[in-house]
Amino acid sequence: MAIDRRKRHFRANENGCETADERFIWGKTAQYLQRHVERFGCRGSETLELACRVLGTVSLTLPKTLMASLGARAAARFAEELAEIDVYSDAVQGSLSSHSTGPKVPRELKCLTREDRREVEEMLSRSDDGPEETGDDRFAMEADLSDFAELLNRMLRKSGAKGAAQFRRRLTRLIERRIQGLKCRSRSNLQKNLKSFAEIFSLTEPEQELVLFLFIIKCHGPAESFFDSHLKCGEFCGRKYLLNVLRIGNPELLEAIDKFDRLGIISTYSDGEISIEDDMTKYLQNAQGSLLTKHFYRRTPK
Repeated sequence: MAIDRRKRHFRANENGCETADERFIWGKTAQYLQRHVERFGCRGSETLELACRVLGTVSLTLPKTLMASLGARAAARFAEELAEIDVYSDAVQGSLSSHSTGPKVPRELKCLTREDRREVEEMLSRSDDGPEETGDDRFAMEADLSDFAELLNRMLRKSGAKGAAQFRRRLTRLIERRIQGLKCRSRSNLQKNLKSFAEIFSLTEPEQELVLFLFIIKCHGPAESFFDSHLKCGEFCGRKYLLNVLRIGNPELLEAIDKFDRLGIISTYSDGEISIEDDMTKYLQNAQGSLLTKHFYRRTPK
């Protein structure tokens, strides 16, 4: 059975139609990002791009937070640049309306304060080029997302220490609200499969977290791009970032790696790189009884 590559592009849809697996994976991605921002800060376009993907339309309120700490000339220049990359200029003007007659506001905006929610409602109703009612996460065109993140990063560098600290606090609060908004009442299939596997092999919490993280950065494109390609969490040089997002110590990590290597759950390399095996990935995606027996048990001779 081939690995389901469709799961590499889970989207944080705003129409409430995400599957339980999608919500769980986006929630874990948001949690990993929150831990990284709390420990290492939010500078860097890569960090901000993932934050925009996690927050969706809520990201429209981020420029306003930074504008308050910029001079008038710099704020005007950045406002022009935002408009040029199709990010609505209303996001930095602070014009609010007490009535919204525009399209239906995405459900995830309920995590905002009343003022910020009115601001985004105003943007959605005013912009001729704004998001269509398709349920997709389209606060800007996909091609503009990296440009938007890069511009936010330049604004952040110009905002000074006080402005950067304020932005960091606001970003972590928004991510926390997003995490809470993504929670489901019932367990996803991925959670059930991980739980069954953990019971079979008596996995500790740190061991379960490691397996889950390696699965997510292999099967979820945005997480792979940031945590694997950018931070190198799967390599020895990115070990400090891995320990931080998992909230475990180095002895626990080394013990888990040794155990999983012996079980054939992960692959290890001489340079310290680790990755989850395809068989384990398949099991977490679709826990078939025969798959576990086939790949993780040996038939004893009679």
